[in-house]
Amino acid sequence: MFNINYINFDENIYKSLLKKPSGKLIKARANAHAHYDNIVSNLSNYLSNIPYFDKTNSLFYQMPKVHSELYNLYDSVSINVNNLKKEIKEMTVTNPKTKAGLICPYCGITRNSLHDLDHFMPRSKYPEFSILSNNLIYVCFECNQTFKKNEFLDSSKPAIRKFLNPYYDSLDEEEIMICNITSVGIILNVEYIANPKLISKNKYLYEVTKNHIKSLCLSERYTKNILRDLLDKFLNSFNDKSIKTHRRIRNFTNNEAQNYINNKIDELSNVSINNFELLFWREFINCTKYFNSIKGKNL
Repeated sequence: MFNINYINFDENIYKSLLKKPSGKLIKARANAHAHYDNIVSNLSNYLSNIPYFDKTNSLFYQMPKVHSELYNLYDSVSINVNNLKKEIKEMTVTNPKTKAGLICPYCGITRNSLHDLDHFMPRSKYPEFSILSNNLIYVCFECNQTFKKNEFLDSSKPAIRKFLNPYYDSLDEEEIMICNITSVGIILNVEYIANPKLISKNKYLYEVTKNHIKSLCLSERYTKNILRDLLDKFLNSFNDKSIKTHRRIRNFTNNEAQNYINNKIDELSNVSINNFELLFWREFINCTKYFNSIKGKNL
């Protein structure tokens, strides 16, 4: 999870989709044009309520004809809309934190590529934001299609967001997530939770972080990556090379293990403070009980 830059709202894109250059109304969007002032008011409401998006009230999804017209703005063949989508993707891909677009800002997990422009406030429920640049975030397919889908608010009263916003939430300034590690013998248990220290500093951010981790199944996804990749490489570095038939951990020193981990931490010096790999290594370096339990074991 990390912050990325966004493209500022351009009202001219909305104007170009609702009126022809001659000033005549575009028939397919005539109903939306009749509500143009209210649409702009809702856009301003969105921007003025950042980061408390759950306080933004949408009017138009309750009106079927207007809903459809606004919803379909995103699918327009307009060069303005296509250029907007392209610019958002390019801005994300060129951000060093995404590693050329291979790391998703929602989850921070490396993918083959980022895939989807997600509507942070879903266009199925808030169609007036369907082409609002501040509402479009380039993320991975799994976050968008498998987990987030059309969700936005939780079931609490009052409802709050289910997801963090990499444009506006403080994802690089303070540790909002922590990694807990426990071990039983050679079994390592890893869990990610919202940082309890946030409760006294920013209760709202704490609740949204909890929701984000739960809704995107981040703890499970991070743990899968750690056990399959990070931990496997750690164990291989202490493999007894004299044994060819299986992996047997040699009798390494705790200092060797901690040097290995410190090197990994140094490699992540430029990542967000909430990078799941960084949080793992910083916690794992203190797991001397686990180090002692795997020495001389077949793993």
